[in-house]
Amino acid sequence: MIRKFSSFRFREVLTISFPIMLGNLLQVFYNAVDSYFLGKLGKEALSAPSITMFISNFVIVFGLAFTMAGTTVISQYYGYNPRDTQHLKRLASQVFALNTVLSLLITAVGYALTPSLLILLQVPKGLTFEYTGTYMSIIFLTMPFFFLDLTCKSVFQGMKDPKTPLLIQLFSVTVNLILDPLLIFGLWMFPPMGVLGLLPWRLS
Repeated sequence: MIRKFSSFRFREVLTISFPIMLGNLLQVFYNAVDSYFLGKLGKEALSAPSITMFISNFVIVFGLAFTMAGTTVISQYYGYNPRDTQHLKRLASQVFALNTVLSLLITAVGYALTPSLLILLQVPKGLTFEYTGTYMSIIFLTMPFFFLDLTCKSVFQGMKDPKTPLLIQLFSVTVNLILDPLLIFGLWMFPPMGVLGLLPWRLS
């Protein structure tokens, strides 16, 4: 009896955790695609995501903390009473509101302080400074959308549905892979936008 119960719990944990692991791998691939195509512009452009990563990872920690807390609260109540959709919606809206306020604050402060952050990081003047400044500004401008993604993951994973966020992320990575070269290099009917080519579709 104990063996059957342990086996069942293990399968359940694996079912929930495997899509989350795949999602994390997709996030790595997401950033790798940006680095690959930016590298075609030169070493100065390639350095932009590497330098920005130190700042963005520090900022994302706060979003992850609130998201993990939200996932825990939602999953606890979902396990207690999964039919109480009104309360679950209320919990989800609270996590959404908190992450929205936090992301807007980070966007405003981060975008305004981007030049100062580059100086603090001792980024060399010239193309490296220009590309990194542009890329970091894009990252800060898209923080509300990133935090929205974290909130969606929190809600779905809290209700034992990690597959939906995985499918959304897979779609996002596919769009990124297609549009990055088109917008960065100006292929087909698009004008060449360089590093700015990362911005338009991220705001959609």
